[in-house]
Amino acid sequence: MGGGTCYNGGWLPPGMTAPTAGTGTPPPPSTPPPTQTSNVCTTPDPFAAMGGGTCFKGGWLPVGMELTVSGTLHVISAKDGLWSVVDQDGTIYISGYELTPAQLIEGAAVTFRGSTRPSMAGLDGVVIMQILSINIQH
Repeated sequence: MGGGTCYNGGWLPPGMTAPTAGTGTPPPPSTPPPTQTSNVCTTPDPFAAMGGGTCFKGGWLPVGMELTVSGTLHVISAKDGLWSVVDQDGTIYISGYELTPAQLIEGAAVTFRGSTRPSMAGLDGVVIMQILSINIQH
C-alpha cells in the first residue's frame, strides 16, 4: 500500500497531498503544541484493518516500516538467548531474534536495523521488531 502522509496530527492516505491555506507564513499557535512524553498511543490503531500497526513513541507506524535504533542491551534470558534494547528515551525493543551467548552482554551498546511488527495488547511502550542487522559493541 505504501506510506501515508502525517498531516495536522493525523494520517492522509498514500498519494493524497496535504491541503494548503495559502502562500503566506502561518501565524504562530496561541499556545505551544503539546510535547510527546509517552511511548503509549492514545488513539486507535489506524492500521487495524490491515492486520495492525506498531505503536511507536506515541504515534502509529505501519507494519514493516524499517527503523535504525541505538540503545543498551538487556538480557532477558541467557538460557534462551532472549534480550531487549532500551533507547535513550526509554523505549523498549523486543525481538525473537536469538543472540548467541557471546553476544548477550548486559549493558552493551547496540545498534540494529529492524522492521516493525504489530503491537500487542498490554505492552504499552514496547516495540516488537524483526531484526534485519545488528551491531553489538563489546
